[in-house]
Amino acid sequence: MIEVCLSGAAGRMGRMLAGLVEAAPDLRLAAALEHPGHPELGAEVSAGVVLVDDARAALGSAAAPAAAGAAGVLLDFS
Repeated sequence: MIEVCLSGAAGRMGRMLAGLVEAAPDLRLAAALEHPGHPELGAEVSAGVVLVDDARAALGSAAAPAAAGAAGVLLDFS
């Protein structure tokens, strides 16, 4: 399973990509990013995934890339 972080998740293309990631059997939306101050921060984008503005937390740390919730791929549609 490939864990995906989607940047620009609240935009038109970001919403479409979130749906495509959810529909793919080998992908899982692990994190959704938007810019600081975005009015939809904190909203649920997918089951258990809320819109955040902290890229480091969304991608996981270099010291622990396999940490729970860490994404292996970043799709940037910001």
